[in-house]
Amino acid sequence: MTGPSPNTRIDPYSIFSGASSYQGLATEGPHPWRALEPGDVYPCLLVLMPHYEALPVGRLAKDPEACAVLLERLRQWAGEQGLRSIAFEYLAPEAAVLTDALRTAGWPVVEFAARCDLHVTWSDFDGYMDTLSSRRRVRVRRELRALEEAGVRVGTRALRDEEAELVDLRCQLVVKYGGTADQAKEASMIRRLRSCFGDDEITVVTAEREGKTLGFGVFVQDGGTWMPTLAGADYTDPHSRLTYFATLFYKPIELAPERGIRIIPYGLGSWQAKQLRGCVAAPLYGAALRLDGHL
Repeated sequence: MTGPSPNTRIDPYSIFSGASSYQGLATEGPHPWRALEPGDVYPCLLVLMPHYEALPVGRLAKDPEACAVLLERLRQWAGEQGLRSIAFEYLAPEAAVLTDALRTAGWPVVEFAARCDLHVTWSDFDGYMDTLSSRRRVRVRRELRALEEAGVRVGTRALRDEEAELVDLRCQLVVKYGGTADQAKEASMIRRLRSCFGDDEITVVTAEREGKTLGFGVFVQDGGTWMPTLAGADYTDPHSRLTYFATLFYKPIELAPERGIRIIPYGLGSWQAKQLRGCVAAPLYGAALRLDGHL
């Protein structure tokens, strides 16, 4: 990165200086760049994967020595390129060995926020309901009954080559949360999923009424992990109101045991709503190194 990003959820200077605390990021610090100016840390090598996470992959991903070598070679390379800093963001629980290597190497490690993980410990939907409070069980049954009475049916299907309806619903979600609708971009994401994963790895959960899709969620399976990848809803139709939790939580929760799913990571945001439905907080970390010798 040659300079600060307007997206303060990923901008290294904003996060490590404490300016992103208002978004719930690194609220407790430490903020190692608080006394610095952007010019002190840019250009910066940012290590970050899509969906706000970072973790090593491959056969040496859990090897402490390999992680230590990775960090040292990154530092050397960045220095040769004339960069002023390196930042890792959203280090996931699966990156524990790398996070420990960062601490050992003297990098300031900061807790960013928490990812919401749902651990599948039940064998059927009734078993899941038993994990909830009695009050929450009543709420869930009421929501599902309301959908049924409204004629909304929740089911699953494969992802098709062309998904114009899902693209439209996805764009509605983007606009709702302050983004700009880009149908070409959303369509390309769906094509990318189709090209990267097999039909048995992708599941589309839909909520439909009278042949019309009101809401959907796309899940990609990797072993025992079921990753929610895309979602959308028709916010112009009042019958879509309860479809979010039906497609992203209740139907996947029902199907997870038979598919061998052990964990569904629901990511950042809406912590209270997710925790009320059984999710637990999994800390995400960041680490930042200045290359002028000052940690």
